[in-house]
This record gives sequence, C-alpha cells and structure tokens, in this order.
Amino acid sequence: MPEVDPKALVIRFRPMEPESLIKRAALDARRSEGGHHAVSVWCGVQEEGETESELRDRILDITVQNGLGAANNNRYWVCTTALELMERGFKFVKDGYDGEPEAHFSVILGDPPTLEDAKRFVEPFERMER
Repeated sequence: MPEVDPKALVIRFRPMEPESLIKRAALDARRSEGGHHAVSVWCGVQEEGETESELRDRILDITVQNGLGAANNNRYWVCTTALELMERGFKFVKDGYDGEPEAHFSVILGDPPTLEDAKRFVEPFERMER
C-alpha cells in the first residue's frame, strides 16, 4: 500500500475547528472498516520545475476530479510537509476503497482523539482561498 512522502504538501478542507474535527473523525470511524478516528487529506510532491503554487493547483484539480466541487470548497488549509504532521505523532493511511486517488490519505487523529490531538493537528496548517 502506498505511503505518503514526508516531503508532500498536505491540503485539508473543512472542518478545521478542533471540536468539529473530532466530531467528523468519530462519524467517519463508524463508517470505515478500520474504525479509525481519521480525517481526509490530499497530498502531492513537487515535480521538477513545479512551483508550490502549481503543486497546490494540481492537488486542487485532483480534488475537483474526485467530486469536491471548487464552488463549495473555495477555502482550504495547507501544511507545508507531511513530515510536520508525522513529527507531531500523526499517521497517514490509505482508506483502500476502490478507485481511491493516489493523492488521497486519511490522517489518524487518535483512537479516540482528544481536543489536544485535534489542536496539534490544526496548528501547522495555513488557511488559503482559491
């Protein structure tokens, strides 16, 4: 199963408020096979000659191709590298559903996560707009 590259740029859509993240992770845990309290992220690594802005656009294009309409997701949050989250103790996993995009991962917040876990997750992200 593919692993996230530690150098990957990480994009997350809402919710990003710690309390809402915990609620979303609990809801997704009930739906998932593994039962992990995790949140969805989109990741990518810069290709040769690609700027960070071009990388963000490429990842955002992938999200649109996978059903996340740009009009409903005009705000997003960016973490410069997956390593920043890994160093905070978070694990990236693939959900393993049919057709899961290579760029899609889930990040386990905790089982179950605490408010401190959610705050630690949110901290390295910067809000952006399309």
